[in-house]
Amino acid sequence: MAISPESHPVAINGADLDAFALEGMATTDPIHRKFIPTFTAKSRSNKVEWAEYGNFGLLAKKRPNQGVLFSEPREGYVQNKYYEVFALGVMFARETIEDDRVGFVASVLKRLGQAGPRTQEFLAAQILNSADATTYHSVNGGSALASATHRLVPGGPANYSTLLTPAAFSSISLEAALSSFDSRTDDRGNPLDEDAEYLVYDPVLKWKVCEVLQSPGDPESDRRAVNAVGTLTNLKPIAWKYLTRTGAWFLLSKQNQHGIRFVLRAGLATQNQGDLNTTSMIYVVRGRWTFIVMHPRGFRANFAGA
Repeated sequence: MAISPESHPVAINGADLDAFALEGMATTDPIHRKFIPTFTAKSRSNKVEWAEYGNFGLLAKKRPNQGVLFSEPREGYVQNKYYEVFALGVMFARETIEDDRVGFVASVLKRLGQAGPRTQEFLAAQILNSADATTYHSVNGGSALASATHRLVPGGPANYSTLLTPAAFSSISLEAALSSFDSRTDDRGNPLDEDAEYLVYDPVLKWKVCEVLQSPGDPESDRRAVNAVGTLTNLKPIAWKYLTRTGAWFLLSKQNQHGIRFVLRAGLATQNQGDLNTTSMIYVVRGRWTFIVMHPRGFRANFAGA
């Protein structure tokens, strides 16, 4: 039950102030949580480490009494990312809290609480907005997440592409993008188990996305043809207002297949104390986390509208 200014006209203690900020955190649900999995750090360390390995090849035929052929996965890449601290504070004069009859303090603290999840949302969107650059994140020895020449292991072939041929969103371009998921191979040339599940797009495309995915027939012609994309796929469309590249759209595979992760070291929490010198109340929201892009698999980017 939310605490209102009317029921607590002099909300001077920290517990009352906490309730307002916690309400703001709870009522703000970042969209990135739908397609980027969250991991809670279990080790007492200031960084997250992730090691990648290549695949095994196929089993070798064996005759009776013949020795087994031994193999091992190829050494991959190692990602190291340090956790970062994020915090924001506000100070209220004691008189402001005592004389507040219109809910000013409650409103401010609720918005302060909302700033925490919104910060996480902004940082998650940076991964897609700058996917074709290394400004914030990189994979595979320093290459951008959206690149046409990824190596899945250091000594392997540069045959894995995550950057789609620039094309405005349409049924044809989406079909081509989905087909690319079926053609990707691992470091040994064998097909990768990838299935597109999420279509994340700039909200300016929402009308076109609805048309392409939900039309019963071919959405872009007068042919009496089935809507192949809508029939053969079960894409989850996600309009994301934090995308800044106009007309951009992205395909991501299932959460256990793509390499974007949100790693939480310390969740959003409230801290407050009184300042003896000014008698003001200092209030802070703090968290500690990092986003990490472990590998390029299960991701495709199209910036045709940028």
